[in-house]
Amino acid sequence: DFDEASFQRSFTNLISSMLKFAKRLEPLPEAFRLQLRILYYDERTPEDFIPDYFRDSDLNTYEKAGTSAECLGSIETPFHGIALKIAGSYKLDIDDEKESSQNPDKKRKMSIENQIECIDE
Repeated sequence: DFDEASFQRSFTNLISSMLKFAKRLEPLPEAFRLQLRILYYDERTPEDFIPDYFRDSDLNTYEKAGTSAECLGSIETPFHGIALKIAGSYKLDIDDEKESSQNPDKKRKMSIENQIECIDE
């Protein structure tokens, strides 16, 4: 039996887990970007759907080699599910993308940024 009060407690615990995890991270650089991703069931959601206050991302991010997303928790209800994951990623600058495509053997060190993924299942 899952009611509104138990969902609120579960969601509060999920956010608390995120804050505890964030305290263990190294300080963020002066310029950083936080990227949230929301994923939907393809068969239930129109392909062009964008929720209020969100936009399509034009940022090219790639999973950091040797790392995997750490699940901080999840909540299941009779109608919805949510999982909160955090992962390391890196961003290709436009110059990096040009250089990688022109000379794939020559790779420059790319900046690392922390990325929080919020996946709505």
